[in-house]
Amino acid sequence: MKIAIAAASLAVAVAFVPAAPATAAISCVEILDHRGDETPYSENTLPAYESSFRQGFSVETDLARDASGGYVMVHDRSLARISNGTGYVDQRTTTYIRSLTTDTGEPAQIPLLSEAFNLLNNYPAATMLIEIKPWGGWSVRQLQSLDALATKYQVQDQVIWWSTNHTFLEKVEAAMADPTTAWKTSGLPSAAEVNPVDYVAVTPNVLTATYISSMHKAGIKVLARGTQPDEVAKMSTMGADLALTNEAQRVPGC
Repeated sequence: MKIAIAAASLAVAVAFVPAAPATAAISCVEILDHRGDETPYSENTLPAYESSFRQGFSVETDLARDASGGYVMVHDRSLARISNGTGYVDQRTTTYIRSLTTDTGEPAQIPLLSEAFNLLNNYPAATMLIEIKPWGGWSVRQLQSLDALATKYQVQDQVIWWSTNHTFLEKVEAAMADPTTAWKTSGLPSAAEVNPVDYVAVTPNVLTATYISSMHKAGIKVLARGTQPDEVAKMSTMGADLALTNEAQRVPGC
């Protein structure tokens, strides 16, 4: 009897052991390397992209249209900072731009969009977030040609087109077959303001788990842009879908 009572007392004691504090789940946010791996490679070049992909990261990059109608991967309108060239991208021919050497890191050639897509096709788990630069404007036919190029290289499901101009993104949505788009904005816009765009891209300092959850309920994904390395884990815990950072690092536990 005493044994039974002792066993019962032990069971009660065990039942009232305080539970360990709950820890927030890590959702393993997808990390985008800003302009590719810039150590030691030049920004927005094939070696920079491939280095990021090989490390398991996705890439953010920039797209512009040159004077020949070619699609080149550059951030600045002026060629002076990024290469040994001069003048503006939209006033220079594809031949001229391709003759240049980048000088923001290890020398390389400024890539064409087709080359970037060809590389991306080798990394099916990766995403390429592409900011479409506005210089010279974009017609519906030109946007459709971007979509056709992505389809040709079978990467249309890996590409996200983004811009600060929501009206322009509406044009992208209308021109392309089934694009994925992201709106780079400030503050915390409502779902109605974001639609029909797929992602809202805002800075980590204004993001909250509640806002991310509300966007997800509305079918909108969240991109934390300008994320510092020590903020990426927090973005994962909060449930952000993508984190754009200058120094891509893995989140512990992912």
